[in-house]
Amino acid sequence: MAKIHIRYLVQKKFKKGIDYYWQPSAELRAVGFRPQRLADDIETAIRQAEKLNRQVDDWRKGAEPT
Repeated sequence: MAKIHIRYLVQKKFKKGIDYYWQPSAELRAVGFRPQRLADDIETAIRQAEKLNRQVDDWRKGAEPT
């Protein structure tokens, strides 16, 4: 399986399986973006992380953090 790289998407392995998280940088946390646990399946977690990344991109273009 190919390695997938989505900004701020991390996976943590546990005995029960894998959990997916969106973990923004310290800069992003300072302006209001918070780490979030994502869905249990990778496809949904990727969609959720990409949505959060679009919010970051919008913020970098001048929008308020949501």
